[in-house]
Amino acid sequence: MKTNILATFIATILLMSCSKDNQETTGNDPQKTTVYALAGSADASGKYTSKIWKDNTSASYDATLMDIAVDGNDVYAVSSGSIQGSNRNYILLWKNGKADTLATANSQLQAKAINVSNKNVYVAGYEYVGKMVAKVWKNGVATTLSSDATFGTTVSDMEVVGDDLYVIGEAMYSNNASVPNVGMIWKNGQPTKLTDGKAYIGLSKVFVSGTDVYVGGIEFNSAQVAVAKIWKNGTPTTLSDGKYQTYVYGLLVDGKDVYATLEENIGANKTGKIWKNGVTTEFKDGTNPAVPFEIAKKDSVIYILGQVSNIVKLWKNNEGTQLTYDAQYSQPGTLIIK
Repeated sequence: MKTNILATFIATILLMSCSKDNQETTGNDPQKTTVYALAGSADASGKYTSKIWKDNTSASYDATLMDIAVDGNDVYAVSSGSIQGSNRNYILLWKNGKADTLATANSQLQAKAINVSNKNVYVAGYEYVGKMVAKVWKNGVATTLSSDATFGTTVSDMEVVGDDLYVIGEAMYSNNASVPNVGMIWKNGQPTKLTDGKAYIGLSKVFVSGTDVYVGGIEFNSAQVAVAKIWKNGTPTTLSDGKYQTYVYGLLVDGKDVYATLEENIGANKTGKIWKNGVTTEFKDGTNPAVPFEIAKKDSVIYILGQVSNIVKLWKNNEGTQLTYDAQYSQPGTLIIK
């Protein structure tokens, strides 16, 4: 049971990246707030389209964009795919709607996150080379993230602050599915273990605030229930009571305030929640159940990107705007506030 739950959590965060409201430079008017949001949806035929929204306008991409980044007037994105009829896989780096090939391989190749800092473009992901290997491409040049894990490493998220690079993921010390992976964080390529490998885990988000590094994710308890947690500089805080499967999607640190967006599953019912400084409140779209994924804040305004049933919406101080329509399947992605 826990394997299926963890797989669902990992599949969900595949299309997610932490909100980058204060992490990247911009050339926009400092008096104007600009909102960028990534949302994807599949139509009745199964065709998946990603859209990058900039305020009230959107650009469509015939690709599954994994993450976006903004630098001045330039919008970057990253996607992965495979060439039909061959074993070739690729990662595409997009800039203002134009794609260039970042990497190709004859094995599994997956991009997870993109960041731009000091005019350098970073992409985090992993490649199968006999085992999964976590990598970061900086301006197109790949570097393997070091680890003593015998059976490989994966990536789930990345942040770049100035010249400091933070990557989170998992390290596999056994090829036995009954042996849990270890949560990892790399700072400038140097690995640190966040968990001890005694419980199943899944890391989803990293957020850097000053000298503090926050990581959101889940760790299964003895009853095999996913418990939402935040690790601050390696020290965990539990966000849920361990009765129901609960997942961390988004993180935000604003001064002394720490926020997390949560999804709690009670049977087939999903309940969205906002955790702030130890207090959890239910999140709704009016009277309708809603799940918040990404959260950001600017000038005392709270922005949330999330989902109501099969619709992606963007909330500004609880007032929602619909971003997807007539879709069989929709998925919220990255939220950036400038």
